Parts: sequence; structure tokens; C-alpha cells
Amino acid sequence: MEDARGTLFLSMPSLLDPSLAPDGHHIVHAFTPDWIDAWSGLSPDEYERAKADVASQLIARMEAVFPGLKDKVWGYGLGQV
Repeated sequence: MEDARGTLFLSMPSLLDPSLAPDGHHIVHAFTPDWIDAWSGLSPDEYERAKADVASQLIARMEAVFPGLKDKVWGYGLGQV
């Protein structure tokens, strides 16, 4: 767990509460630890590109476990906590 983005945590809240997503669909939350150094000092454009890159990497990792997932993603949001 010490490597940045080395661990991926997933949850699917729509399994417990189907009203969170349209019929036949689910919400997947993916969380991964990262270091602030990777994000510090980025311009707004660099920040948006870095977020898109990380989202693509996370979706690719999930695709390895859930084949076909990437073709079913409607959208995503990425942020730091």
C-alpha cells in the first residue's frame, strides 16, 4: 500500500441501494492512494490532463477484473480528498 496508486479500493453503492443508478446500471467508486507531490505545482491544464490520465489508468485496472467495463462507463469524476 505504500506505492502511489498501488492499491485500488472499489465499492458499488448501487448494489445496496439500486435507486442510486438507473435500472440495469451501477455506480462504481474507485479509490487509490497517491502522493501530493504528483499534483503540486501543476497548471490547471496539466492538472486536468493528469486527472484524465489517472482515470484512464484506473479504468484499465478495473477492466482487467471486469472485462467490458471500459465500454460501459458513462462518465467519471476524479478528485482528491
